[in-house]
Amino acid sequence: MEYRTKPNLSLPEFVSVFENMILHGGSSHWDEKDYLNLIQYYISESLTEKALEALDYALQYSSHHAEFYVIKSRLLINEEDYKEANETLDIALNLFPTIRKCS
Repeated sequence: MEYRTKPNLSLPEFVSVFENMILHGGSSHWDEKDYLNLIQYYISESLTEKALEALDYALQYSSHHAEFYVIKSRLLINEEDYKEANETLDIALNLFPTIRKCS
């Protein structure tokens, strides 16, 4: 089953739609801004596992979006999963190699 958001869906409603999608094994094609809002919501509520799950879904459809990888890397560092955090950050850096020159 494919889930799509409706215009003017509130964040709590969007969270509910996302969690139902996960529960029922559905897929989604939401835009990157929707995913970022969802991920930021989970982070603000200290729901790291949910945020990581939302990131994994977002990356299925937006694997070119370096910001998702950077956010995921930060969360993994907070969870002390340094190896996966490093691998995730490498992906982001490969998407935008000019970032390396800035550091």
